[in-house]
Amino acid sequence: GDRARAAGLLLTAGRRAMAAGALASAESGLRRARRLVAGDAARTMPIDDALTDVYALSGQVDRAFDVGNRLLARLDVAARLPSGGAELHLRLARAAVTGGRWPVAATHLAAARSLPAAGEPALAACLDALEAQTALGRGQLDEAGRLASAALVAAERAGQPAVVCEALEVTGRIARQRDLDAAEAAFTRSLAVATAHSLELWRLRALHDLGTLDQLRTESVQRLRQARELAVELGALALVATLDLQIAAGLIKQFRTDDGLAAARDSADASRRLTLATLPMALVHQAAAYAQRGQLPEMEACLAEASSLAPDDLDVQGSAWGHCRAVVSLLAEDRARALTEMTTGAAFLLRSPAT
Repeated sequence: GDRARAAGLLLTAGRRAMAAGALASAESGLRRARRLVAGDAARTMPIDDALTDVYALSGQVDRAFDVGNRLLARLDVAARLPSGGAELHLRLARAAVTGGRWPVAATHLAAARSLPAAGEPALAACLDALEAQTALGRGQLDEAGRLASAALVAAERAGQPAVVCEALEVTGRIARQRDLDAAEAAFTRSLAVATAHSLELWRLRALHDLGTLDQLRTESVQRLRQARELAVELGALALVATLDLQIAAGLIKQFRTDDGLAAARDSADASRRLTLATLPMALVHQAAAYAQRGQLPEMEACLAEASSLAPDDLDVQGSAWGHCRAVVSLLAEDRARALTEMTTGAAFLLRSPAT
């Protein structure tokens, strides 16, 4: 009957589960802890802080903002949170990165940097690594590389293996656009660090990136499927949606149309539910599958929705022309129209920093 003590133990268990990468178990325990002390503002504060972290890591973007912003709105919270609230801002920045909300991420990173704790070496390394992710998402590759390098040096010095993994992830993703061998070296090193320190979430992310390299080289989705199984096991919901998106791309390029369409639909469903930035491209991949089937109305319906969600996204617009409409023309042996559509798509894609 000691509800406060029970909640405290569940909070400890939730933090341990989160550290082990078992995000679904962590969420379950923390939500149970909160129910036990729901009327006690002082006791719910550390639980909500931990829940924000779980939601950010698992990609439950809206939930992370709901809980985190509620904490920030309490005037007494900052002084009672670790690092004066800087870590909470970091968690909300991570949620924003997951959702592709780059201005929101930048705002929380700036707020974290304005606090006294930001000068501490360990927190500064975390800030640099997450800011590198934000710069990468915005296509600012040189800035992302500079920040990732600084984070890597600082994290190695401070003994922060998770930050080492994050810095290596950014380094590898930048290298992936020019040098697959260099990218593989960064991701392999990240996998080794994550494995040595039992960082399951970062091991998953390294497997994901290595699977992406497999896909770029051979269109194999085997390692991506392995990563997806682990993501489901850990409760990394946003990463499941991303992996489904990539698996769909690989299957569709192999003309395994039905399986590819199913994976793209799974990605779209999860992206809608979690409000993820992957939704427009999941719709584009559905459209690509419909293009192979010759189902033009369904293809155009998906492309119309994708375009309405991301009208200025060069990858969405380029893929709509080059990977969907052009495929329909090719399969109809209308080569002149296919060439025009591929040229239109290429004009978009060549302007995209991601491609």
